[in-house]
Formats: sequence, C-alpha cells, structure tokens
Amino acid sequence: MPPPGYNLADPNWQRVVMRAGEDNTVTFENTRMPYLIIQKIDSVTGYPVAGAWFEIYYLGPAGAAIGGNVGPPGPLTGNPFITDNNGIIRIPYSYSGLYRIREIRAAANYWLDPQVANRTWVIEVRDNEDYTLVIENTLLPTTSTHLKRRIQSPQFNPSIIRSKSPLDTLALTVVFGFPS
Repeated sequence: MPPPGYNLADPNWQRVVMRAGEDNTVTFENTRMPYLIIQKIDSVTGYPVAGAWFEIYYLGPAGAAIGGNVGPPGPLTGNPFITDNNGIIRIPYSYSGLYRIREIRAAANYWLDPQVANRTWVIEVRDNEDYTLVIENTLLPTTSTHLKRRIQSPQFNPSIIRSKSPLDTLALTVVFGFPS
C-alpha cells in the first residue's frame, strides 16, 4: 500500500533471486499524485482575485496512457470550486490526464467573458508534476462623478469631460462652465 498522495509503482512487483548469506534490497518508486492549482489574478495589478467560481471536469487519460493514476471521467467532487482569499483553488491528489476547467461566475466587480470558449481551458496533468493554471481577470469599469462650479456668471453652459484612468475605470467629470 503506497503512502497517501502516491500511486503504486508500475509494475508493482519485482523478481528477486535470494542466496544464502547475501542481503538483497528491493526498491519501488511510487508516483506522486499531482496537485491541480488554479490561480486567479487581476489583469492590471496582479493581485489575487477571491470569489471566482469554476467547474472542473476530469476528461480521462491523455493520449494512449492507460493504467496508473487515472480515474473515471466526470465532474470533480466539490464542484463548483471558488477561489480563496489568495485567489487560489488547490485540488490535491489529482488523477493524471486531461481536465476541462470553465469559469462559471466572475468575482464581484469583475468581468466574465460572454464567450464560453474564452473562459474554458483544457489542460494535461502528469504524475509527479503539479500544474498551475494562472487566469487573469479584468475589473469592471466604475463611474465617478465630480462636480465643479464656477460662480462668475448666471448663464449656464455645462460641458462633459471624459477621461480614462489606468485602472480601466471611467471617470466622468461634469463642469458647469459660465462664459466670461
């Protein structure tokens, strides 16, 4: 029986010839079950994004690989998975093979691409190798209003100035201008 997080070596047997008065050492190298990690970050700041929802499906072994660390195809137990305060979903002891990962709900105040193909990834996880999928997300634009008033004339002449800030927010400034 392998320790937790490992699969039996393949093959899980060895032929040994034993002779009187000699020591024999037999070594089995088990394969470590990989971790699947999804990391969600802000596309501008690189900071973690908490609260994004993902569905994860195991599609089966990759290519002609059979045996070893494979399991039945289907959704992973625990779906949907939600990123923690560090923007991470960590799936320990994953099967080797192909996974389909789909973002189904963006974190609060973040944009979810309406094209499902743009928020779906198929990845290959291999024994003894952790896989980290890093996904960037864009903050939704917000609107702020700043009012300025110059009291020089009773005539009213509003003008609107729009400017784009570096954080993808739309700042809307309404200036009440009075002709001089």
